[in-house]
Amino acid sequence: MRYLAYEKSRVLPNIIVDGKANEGTVLTLSHWPGNSTPQEFKADLSAEIVFDYLLNAAEGAKAEIVSNNHFDADGLVGLYTLLNQNEAMARKDLLLDIAGAGDFEIYRDRDAARISFVLDAWHNPKSSPLKTSIFSESYDTVTDILYEELLPRFERIVEKINSFEKFWREQDDLLDESEAAFRKGTYRLTEIPELDLAIVTMPDSNRTPDKSVHRMAVHNLTSCMRILLMQETNFQLYYRYETWVDYQSRKTVPRVDLQDLAESLSKQESMDGRWTFGGINDIVPILRLSGDIQSKITPESFRSQVLAFLAQQKNVDS
Repeated sequence: MRYLAYEKSRVLPNIIVDGKANEGTVLTLSHWPGNSTPQEFKADLSAEIVFDYLLNAAEGAKAEIVSNNHFDADGLVGLYTLLNQNEAMARKDLLLDIAGAGDFEIYRDRDAARISFVLDAWHNPKSSPLKTSIFSESYDTVTDILYEELLPRFERIVEKINSFEKFWREQDDLLDESEAAFRKGTYRLTEIPELDLAIVTMPDSNRTPDKSVHRMAVHNLTSCMRILLMQETNFQLYYRYETWVDYQSRKTVPRVDLQDLAESLSKQESMDGRWTFGGINDIVPILRLSGDIQSKITPESFRSQVLAFLAQQKNVDS
């Protein structure tokens, strides 16, 4: 098997990992919505689907080409596993941990988190060792370059993660700070299971809520799929990525369109403050304040309005 860029793979029999099938696809191993992954291989992560396929398929797909239409940790792990099956099987648990850290922002082994941070850094024009000009190319071209560069380097990154500290240190420090804040009680997490909602309360800082706490620190503490981040004067509500994919471990609650709530909240702000919601089809949609760094709404009022809106929508759907 060999990797080939997604657009080039269209004219050849191929296996698509983690993304969307194209005209040449004979097998899809993906957790994306609307996937055609065989039921017997389905799992939460695309990398896990690949392992299930390799371990359980009666016969392999008749394709020598593997590809993906986007770059991320789950996709990289899945492609690496197909291309390096013996090596991947020997470190299956760590590889799945890396894929989960990248996609769902949860981790068991800290090295898995750090490896996912390295992959994030390569994908970010501000921190990538790749030439900045590369990121001016088309999305498909950037995706292909990242796979061409990282597939042959991936083993070394996994085995020598400390050598790549400059790429993972910034996120790792925020994760350390966040986990310490939860242990000390500076940050607090409470769950409202009937709404599948976790509320994280934090003091104000010079950073927005999403920059003040690392999502891994939050997600490792709760299985709730709706996360409300609350500082004293700024708030954010987001849906986890698990609610976008074809998640298998459990049924996730449907995403509620928060546009009406955003409009209601905007009316309570100053002229500059406006609440926006990315939409339920975004990979990780966020309700957030724009145009102002401080909300005029009190934390108590914001919390009660969010809870009332989610409860109302739950009653409508039931």
